[in-house]
Amino acid sequence: MAEVAPIVVAHVSDSHHRHDIVSNVAPVDCEVILLTGDNIANHGRVTAYSAMTWGGKAEIARTRRDAELEYQEKWLREVTPFWVRAFRGRPVIYVPGNHDFYPLETALRAAGHEQVWTVVDGKHVDLLG
Repeated sequence: MAEVAPIVVAHVSDSHHRHDIVSNVAPVDCEVILLTGDNIANHGRVTAYSAMTWGGKAEIARTRRDAELEYQEKWLREVTPFWVRAFRGRPVIYVPGNHDFYPLETALRAAGHEQVWTVVDGKHVDLLG
């Protein structure tokens, strides 16, 4: 049986508003970049109240999807040029996180990075064999 060469993966997750963390993959000697969610900044939370609890109402933080979409699209337009330079044409596999509302694949492709795939709902990517 032929030996298969290992594939080196750079993995970044939960960097939220710290776009420089994602940019730090630039010097990493890897074949694939894996972004597994919550790499996009969030606008903020609004206070909501849950159903009645033991002592009364419980405050919880809720995200307003419409505000997040607009904010994240603008934020990504600013940071994706840095990410595209850092990725140096290497393939990117993206798994959205629970705080990611704007499609990162769309933003990266708009910034000129063509090798990006989003993995959701059982979708898979066959990359580099």
